[in-house]
Amino acid sequence: MNVISFRDYMKKTEASLKLENEILMDKLQLGINGLEWLVLQVIVDEDKKKSLDRFIEIVGRAYKKDISDLFADVVVMDPDSFYNKHELNWWITMDEALTYLATAKQRDYYFYIDYLNYIYSRGGK
Repeated sequence: MNVISFRDYMKKTEASLKLENEILMDKLQLGINGLEWLVLQVIVDEDKKKSLDRFIEIVGRAYKKDISDLFADVVVMDPDSFYNKHELNWWITMDEALTYLATAKQRDYYFYIDYLNYIYSRGGK
């Protein structure tokens, strides 16, 4: 049995998370092409679908947020500005937004394209 110390585990995990966040931010800086790349990386499985459904239900009911506007904001705003406006975690919301976009692309490509145009008409690159 190969056991690693918690400290070693945390170093590896932190490095992975930092790299993942850097890639995410770099791709978002590229505008619509970077967002498209991020959407292509999403594998929509049952767990992702359930998580998205719960997120939409909770945010809609508890926070009275419009999902279309919320997901558009998370794409074009930095984490601090997003939190200040919505009081929601940027990274969690971004993950759900990417799942939403990947699902939309699979189900209705024209809606997906219209939604991307909507996002970037609101101030994205």
